[in-house]
Amino acid sequence: TDESIKAFISSCQNEPCSFGNSSILPLQYLAHKYKFNELIQITDKLIEDHSEDLVFETLFFKIDEMKQKGKNDSFFDTSKEEQIISEHLSEFLQKEEMLRLPIQIIYHILALFYKHQTNKDEIKDDVTNFLFKCLDKYGRPASVLFNIIDFGDQRIEVVNRLIENYSDIFDFNLINKTLTKTVKELT
Repeated sequence: TDESIKAFISSCQNEPCSFGNSSILPLQYLAHKYKFNELIQITDKLIEDHSEDLVFETLFFKIDEMKQKGKNDSFFDTSKEEQIISEHLSEFLQKEEMLRLPIQIIYHILALFYKHQTNKDEIKDDVTNFLFKCLDKYGRPASVLFNIIDFGDQRIEVVNRLIENYSDIFDFNLINKTLTKTVKELT
């Protein structure tokens, strides 16, 4: 943006500058691109302080830039954002931005959550509903997301719902051990 370019130039000339939240990410990108370490530290700190507010904006900025320009350097690594979302998954699951994320990022977030969090059972219903929303939106490719989750006492309901409502969409080759046992019990 013009605002981020002006702020970047002012920073390089060691002049005071101001910018809005919408310019933080482009400014951070410019700082990384031109290896301006002081500005990298400032923008990293700003984003860290407001990470929960900016996490989706940061992710979408990085995803869009990678798509448009085919870039694959360390700036575009989304692991920080994935970690933040996984640590606060219960809060973020209800946000519409979650369904706008690519499947591979959703997969990483869920994998991190199930690897590190202890409150898995508390949000089991929310995760299950989210997975079905992913199936509705992305279709067959979203089947891979079901492989991460241990549905526990929801197994029979999940398998019934998959068979009754998603048999033409869901890829049953990607079913995990928990759901396989359930299918065996049902048959």
